[in-house]
Amino acid sequence: MSGDALQSEPAIALADELNIAPLGVGAWAWGTTRLWGYGKEYDRSDVGRVFRASMAEGVTLVDTAEMYANGASERIIGEILREGSFEGTPVIATKFAPLPYRFSARSLLSAVDKSLERLGIETIDLYQIHFPSAILKINALMDALAETVKAGKVRRVGVSNYGADQMQRAHERLAYRSPYSDSKRLRRQGRARRDEWSRASSDGSRVRSWTELRRTHNSTI
Repeated sequence: MSGDALQSEPAIALADELNIAPLGVGAWAWGTTRLWGYGKEYDRSDVGRVFRASMAEGVTLVDTAEMYANGASERIIGEILREGSFEGTPVIATKFAPLPYRFSARSLLSAVDKSLERLGIETIDLYQIHFPSAILKINALMDALAETVKAGKVRRVGVSNYGADQMQRAHERLAYRSPYSDSKRLRRQGRARRDEWSRASSDGSRVRSWTELRRTHNSTI
């Protein structure tokens, strides 16, 4: 899809004030040497060019995670943001990893601070739970997400790789956290199954898929 064609596409209302193009940039490979060849097949200057070219074409969503290259992806994005010289306003999304050694959902509160520090920003546009946890309860994780919004550290929250039932439970918990439910309407990410798309439509949430350009079928956001 050309830049002109992409910019003519209607913006996706990821949240009330986060209107983005129907395509985003995934930063999993930024800083990851073993899996993606960073530092061998491409380097920091290449990543900067990709970032700026994407912004110039109206692709403003940049999705990263604390797990990507052990935080290097976030640090690289932070460096590029400080360098500037790009068009538009980036929409930064990152993720909290509920790893087995994190025994409390409140570990998310220190994790978001570290992500903010690596990114060099005051507020994360979209903060997500990276994947379901067998240890941490959904309600406790949603409560922690709500705290990040209340503290002004996060604008919108979401979940990644959750199934339909898990997403519904997360959505209900956030709605329960009144008066902040309007400011934290759940955003979902992942390879969506039909029932997940259906529920997202019914409760006003948004589903976005990942690695679509590496796959053979199309997906609608």
